[in-house]
Amino acid sequence: MSAIFESKLSELGIVLDKTQKEQFVKFYELLVEWNNKFNLTTILEEKDVFLLHFYDSLCLSKSTDLNKNIELCDFGTGAGFPGIVLKIVYPNLKITLIDSLLKRVNYLNEIIKELEENRDKYVEENKFGSYMEAEGMIRGLKSIIGNIYQSFDNQEIYKSIEEKAANFLI
Repeated sequence: MSAIFESKLSELGIVLDKTQKEQFVKFYELLVEWNNKFNLTTILEEKDVFLLHFYDSLCLSKSTDLNKNIELCDFGTGAGFPGIVLKIVYPNLKITLIDSLLKRVNYLNEIIKELEENRDKYVEENKFGSYMEAEGMIRGLKSIIGNIYQSFDNQEIYKSIEEKAANFLI
């Protein structure tokens, strides 16, 4: 882990403890290892991964207070950016990672296991292939949209969105 990465994090008000530093190093090592099995990213140089994937993922903290207990959904998480990165730094977050490819879901489960980030179950176990993955995405999207509309206290709009999301699966 480079001093440049830690310096950039300090600009965001983030100071990593020993465990978090170890988790980032482990995440990087696993990313490179799994990238040899199937393409996760073309960016593999350590300094680039730390700045272009890890740091960029944490820039969300510029606009959102991630110290609160909030729920996030990372649609199309791919290699785990920004979801796993955010969870390492903000263990209070409840994050759902969703991806359309079962091989990436399996990779993500392995990353989570290796990082010992078992406080939340990030990835729903999925033994039914793409249909269930798509269904998970729709459930997640329905929940997000529902929360937005419920915040405006407009139940008719929420019900309409809920019906449209259910019809999408048919």
